[in-house]
Amino acid sequence: MRIVLSDREEKFIDMVIKKTDWVIELLIVDDISTGINEYRSNNRINNVKTLSEIINDDQDMNIDYDVVNKYKYAFSLSDYGSRRIKDDYQFSHYEFFSGVCYWNTFFEQNEIDFCLISNHFHGFRCDYLLQEVAVGNDVPCFNVFYHNFNKLGIYDAQEKCLIPVSKNVKFDSQKSIEDTAYYAETFDIDAGFLKERNALARMVYKTGGAFAYRMLWLLKNGKTDIHYRTCTPTSYFTSYYRIKKTLSNVHKLYTEINEEEKYVIYFLHLEPEAVITSFAQSVDSQLMYINLLAQSLPEGWFLYVKEHPHTYRFNKWAFEHNLPC
Repeated sequence: MRIVLSDREEKFIDMVIKKTDWVIELLIVDDISTGINEYRSNNRINNVKTLSEIINDDQDMNIDYDVVNKYKYAFSLSDYGSRRIKDDYQFSHYEFFSGVCYWNTFFEQNEIDFCLISNHFHGFRCDYLLQEVAVGNDVPCFNVFYHNFNKLGIYDAQEKCLIPVSKNVKFDSQKSIEDTAYYAETFDIDAGFLKERNALARMVYKTGGAFAYRMLWLLKNGKTDIHYRTCTPTSYFTSYYRIKKTLSNVHKLYTEINEEEKYVIYFLHLEPEAVITSFAQSVDSQLMYINLLAQSLPEGWFLYVKEHPHTYRFNKWAFEHNLPC
C-alpha cells in the first residue's frame, strides 16, 4: 500500500511505520517539526515536505477547463485558506489553480492507494484541496480529526460519511493531559513570547506591541515569513494600517443596547476561521445567518450583533498572523 500522509501534528507517523507495511509516498508535516531529518532518512518514507514547501511549490498550469470545473466547489475553501495569510484576491485565485495543478500532477505521476489527513481542514493545499483532488482522481481519502479528551472522528471523503467509532480511543492518557494543558496555554501565547525574549525586546513589545517588535525586526532584516508567507516592512505596515482603518469605521457603527427593547444578540465568531469557512459548508457566511435571523424576529424585536473580542487583537503576538500581507 502506498499512501499520502498529511500529519502536521505527527500523531500517526510512528503508528503507520510500526503497525503497518504501508509505504508513505509523501509525508506532510508542519514547519516546526523536529523530526524532519529522521523522517527523511526512513526508507519507508519516499518524500517529506513541510506545509510551507507544499504551499510554495508552484506547478505549471497544465490543466484544462474540465479539470477546473470539476473542483469549482472547492474554490471557496481554498480561497479562505489562502486569504487567511495573504490579503490578495487575485493571489487566492492563483493559489487555488496552482494547488489543483500540484495535486492533479501528483496523482497522475504516482500510484496512491489512499490519503490520510489528520487535524482539521483550513482550506490549505495540505488538507481540503488534497482531499478534493484525491477523490477526483478516484483515490480514497480519510480525514482523522483528533480532539482532546481522547475523541476521534474519521471522515470518508469518497463516500461522504463519518466512519463510526465504537468507543473513545485511548492514545495515551498522559499525552491527552499534556495536549489539554497545551491547548489552554495557547490562549496566553504572549506570556511565553515575553518570557523567551531579552529585556530590550520585552520593553519594545510592552511599548508598541507585536507591531512595533515585528516592524523593527523587519526594518533590520528586510523580510520574514509570517504564517507560511513572506512579509516585508511595506506589506506589514500596509496591512496594519488597513485593519486600523477598518476598526475605526466599525466603531462608528457601534451603539448601546436599549435594555427596554425586546432584543436578541448574535455573537460573531472569529473570521476567517475553520469553524465558519471550512466546516459550515451549507451556509458559510455569518452575514447570511444574521440576515435570516433578522427576518425571523417578531415585529418589535431588535437584533444586536456583537463583534468577537479577538477580531482586532492584531497587536498581540498570538494574533499577529491575522495581519495578512
